[in-house]
Amino acid sequence: MKRLSIIYPVQSLHTDVFVEKAIKSYNANCKKPEFLQHIVISSEPEDKSFELAEVRIVKTQSRGSRLNAGIPLAESSLLLFHHPRSVLDPEGIDFLVDNSEELQWGAFHHQFDKDHWGLRFTSWYSNNIRGRVNGIYYLDHCLFAQKPLVLKAGSFPEVDIFEDTVFCQRMNRVGFPQKLPFCSVTSAVRFSNNGFWKQSLLNQKLKWNFYFRKDHEEMNQEYEKELNLNSKYEE
Repeated sequence: MKRLSIIYPVQSLHTDVFVEKAIKSYNANCKKPEFLQHIVISSEPEDKSFELAEVRIVKTQSRGSRLNAGIPLAESSLLLFHHPRSVLDPEGIDFLVDNSEELQWGAFHHQFDKDHWGLRFTSWYSNNIRGRVNGIYYLDHCLFAQKPLVLKAGSFPEVDIFEDTVFCQRMNRVGFPQKLPFCSVTSAVRFSNNGFWKQSLLNQKLKWNFYFRKDHEEMNQEYEKELNLNSKYEE
């Protein structure tokens, strides 16, 4: 019987190389790797042969759809929705396994893999204001939840962007999240490619567009421009 089912939503494992790094880290460094179930939901047909995890192919641009596709495959009641470009502290995985029946839902402590004052502030705000105060954590915090609570809340919206925000809004109706002290170290690739200020301004613009209910596909096309990390749109 698995104690923790980890769902990794990827556009392609060729792009999201952190997934392989994460799984290898957990299998090598966690106390009870035999209690872990790794589920990769990919939109790339060639990813079927990935030997470190169960792989399902879902033809979609929506990360929410990929996350939802992993839920029925989970053998454990406790689910971990793992950001495709984050790696967790193995002690955090051990904590989830050891407390798989008691934990309700929550997230990990966010940190970027590059040191920059702006990135430190971004993580601080994400951890302490948006998270602790408002109960909204993005997927790069790596969200965990009991499967019955997820199904009760309505799972993830099948949209191309901000699926994590809506998920947390839904989950807040069944209880406030717990933030664990273990780190989710996330790639700063968007900031590295676009520059800190350009990416920060884009993030703020998209948040306002979300609150004013702009089309999710249009927002995500702007977010993914020239990177295609979560979605790949035809030119």
